[in-house]
Amino acid sequence: MTWDLKELRDLIKEIHGENQLNLANAHINSVVSRIQISRYHLLEAKETIEQLFHKSEDKVLDASIACFTPNTEQGWELNKAQLKAEANLIGCAQSTHSVADIMAYAILYSLKISGIDDLNLSLKDIQKHLVKSNLKDEVIKLLGLNEFSYLKDFVNTTKHRSLVTSTHYFNNSENNHLDHALKLNSFSYQRNKHTKPRSHPEKGYYQFFEELQLINEQYVRIGQFVNHYLSCNP
Repeated sequence: MTWDLKELRDLIKEIHGENQLNLANAHINSVVSRIQISRYHLLEAKETIEQLFHKSEDKVLDASIACFTPNTEQGWELNKAQLKAEANLIGCAQSTHSVADIMAYAILYSLKISGIDDLNLSLKDIQKHLVKSNLKDEVIKLLGLNEFSYLKDFVNTTKHRSLVTSTHYFNNSENNHLDHALKLNSFSYQRNKHTKPRSHPEKGYYQFFEELQLINEQYVRIGQFVNHYLSCNP
């Protein structure tokens, strides 16, 4: 799935002028960069887990010993690798989450939407100002994803409240190439006293990786429909 950025820039310049393109460009570029940063962290986290837990007799033995001997060299190596995987998972999640607000500004300036306060803008704000269209539908789809709700609560918790702890467990699935894996423990998040707390069950790292990829793909799809909107509304 790709987003034709050259087409987007050409459309903005043709419809709204070069000055408007200059306003939109920084936000468009930032959306792309943030998605790339998210993918970098995701690949780093995956590589760390693969190297540590890939199925082989020696690797499985090492990981098993390390789990039960935390104060040994093997135990320290396991903790170090788990910390690296966790750090990259958090980096991936935060970058993926930040795209939503940056995308709001990219849409604002690409479409030259007027009559909207551009301070502390969010996608939720933007969708209220979009006319009925495929673009509006795709923004609403993103905001309604359970995966996106989990991401928001995970990032807000880890940034402002406390880390969501991770645990290492034995994976008994014959179809999985990992004998061991990492999972995020359950947590709850309440935005303020006027909102109800949301509880989230434990989630495997690889499941979260898939959800983050899905969200990034939805961002790209929204970008595609920005192009489509402009081409249909010159």
